[in-house]
Amino acid sequence: MPDQTNIWQVLRRREVVSTCLFLFMTDLIIGTISPTLSLFASSLGASLTLVGVLATTLGLARFGSSLALGALSDRRGRKNILMAGMALMGLAALLYAMTSHPYALLLVNALFGMSFVASLTVALAYIADLVAARVRSLVFGVVTTAMGLGFSIGSFMGGWLTARWGYAGAYLTALAIAVIAVTVIWRGLPASSGSPQRSEVNGLSWWRQIGVMLANPMIVAACLGTIIANLIFGGLIVTFFPLYAQGLGLSQAGVSSLFALRTLASTLARLPAGILGTRLPVHWLMFNALLLATLVALVLPQFAHPTGWMLLLSCEGIAFGLFLTAGQTTVAAQANESNRGAVVGVYMAAASVGDSFAPLFLGLIADRLGIVSVFYVVGGLALLGVMAMGWLLLRQSTFVRVGTGN
Repeated sequence: MPDQTNIWQVLRRREVVSTCLFLFMTDLIIGTISPTLSLFASSLGASLTLVGVLATTLGLARFGSSLALGALSDRRGRKNILMAGMALMGLAALLYAMTSHPYALLLVNALFGMSFVASLTVALAYIADLVAARVRSLVFGVVTTAMGLGFSIGSFMGGWLTARWGYAGAYLTALAIAVIAVTVIWRGLPASSGSPQRSEVNGLSWWRQIGVMLANPMIVAACLGTIIANLIFGGLIVTFFPLYAQGLGLSQAGVSSLFALRTLASTLARLPAGILGTRLPVHWLMFNALLLATLVALVLPQFAHPTGWMLLLSCEGIAFGLFLTAGQTTVAAQANESNRGAVVGVYMAAASVGDSFAPLFLGLIADRLGIVSVFYVVGGLALLGVMAMGWLLLRQSTFVRVGTGN
């Protein structure tokens, strides 16, 4: 077990505190906006298919920008990317507040997706740069807990603001938070934060770097896991569960409250996951968390009452919290400071696959077969993915670090 005094000293560093606060406010904004987007689009007249297309646009923007911006932060430094990403998130919030046509959301979702990456991906890479490997699991537990608190509060706040002042009021509040977050990074990080690094790996061409990373079986396993986790959360829970619950009579405020409870459960699981990660193999922690989330996806449509939804979403939240901490710790360990942005970018690109391609496909299924069928499709796909991940982990006996010349 890492020395507690050293951990406290690490957590008190100005850069760590500022980045944790930045991540809290980033997820506060995402929590305010994301759970309301499908209902906002529906209120503007979007069909279920268009709702799926909009979610796909968000995911595709995250996918494409993850591969580019993570590597860019390795070459250009992290601080400027963080400030630009949060400014873009604030612009997206402003445009959401001004939008009156559902098809205009295609562009805004693309901007919002890019801002996810420039804010979250680069900040997580920077945190991994700051701390030693022996305390990284615990620090990621703290960091992801801050993120979960932000999303949980944002989910509740978004529903309350929407009920009181409409969607525009919620989105303008998100804009104000973005302005504060930019100031936190500007004032909280030294000018040299995340300065450019060089190594043999980041001297390769972009495609060869991707190839080197994907030759590492632990990165592949983590990427497959995050595809599954985000297929369930982003592809199903965020996009279609609000419509399913609303169809059974639950209000927007009720949906937002369920998301807040779900995220609170996820948040409470993250620090224990960080502690477990210092004692247990984190890759098997990832596996069991995903298995629990898969079971929730399959069982959720059997319930038509908020109490059942609350329990099941809490279980999915716990699973997501366990996976989030274990996955980030695993990926961070596979790189060094000179190429960590690129490695985390590949991981985040994989996370967006479930958000990118699934919602359009699931939207078509929902239009033709009903929303309930979407839960079984996602559960079946997730189960196949978990089986593949388990097979990969069983076959893996040697963990190779990217950037060591192997």
